[in-house]
Amino acid sequence: MCNPVTFPLGNIKYLNIFFHHVPVDPVCGIELSEDLATILEHDGKRIYFCCEGCKKLFEKKPKKYSK
Repeated sequence: MCNPVTFPLGNIKYLNIFFHHVPVDPVCGIELSEDLATILEHDGKRIYFCCEGCKKLFEKKPKKYSK
């Protein structure tokens, strides 16, 4: 992991991931905005999805997509 003091500031996407939680759809792997994501509560955790289709796939086989 990069030291935030010496990390090159040109990579804004990496900085966003480094300093903030960026939800990732467990089905398709897309990084999401919490404001636009479809959310499912599963095993006491909030799972974020890019669309209802990915959410439905997860609901059918949650073990396949859970880390």
